[in-house]
Amino acid sequence: MNVLESDLKEDGRADLTLRLSNSLSELKRIVDALYAMKERYSLSERDFLTARLCAEEVFTNIVRHGFFEGDGREVYLRIEADADSIRMHFQDNGKPFDPLATSPTRKKETLETALAGGRGISLIRAYAQELRYAYQEGYNSLSLTIRRELRRA
Repeated sequence: MNVLESDLKEDGRADLTLRLSNSLSELKRIVDALYAMKERYSLSERDFLTARLCAEEVFTNIVRHGFFEGDGREVYLRIEADADSIRMHFQDNGKPFDPLATSPTRKKETLETALAGGRGISLIRAYAQELRYAYQEGYNSLSLTIRRELRRA
């Protein structure tokens, strides 16, 4: 796994940074990294699945809509976890796109009239408690925070 940095801080925070090519085949590396964090830092199954869904949606949108797949560009993903939350920071140099400026997907009346796709941003909004976007010096930066499930002793 091409991990730039991985660390467990003294206070129990986890920190992992990945450099990914802009190919959908990299989804496996993202899932593997999240699974390793789940095992090493005691993420619940719910926390793992929520983080996985959000990471897969964001990364897939970057690859499919940000630039041509496989054109040699890279995406950076930093994952941080502590007792309260999981934070993911995506950075890419694709086309500027602010997902927070888009309208939420309208509910369709019937299954027959619903179109495939177009719901990823709505899913991310539903699961992330905090979303931030910036475009600076040619880079899209999207950060999201997911509140971790409370553990009862």
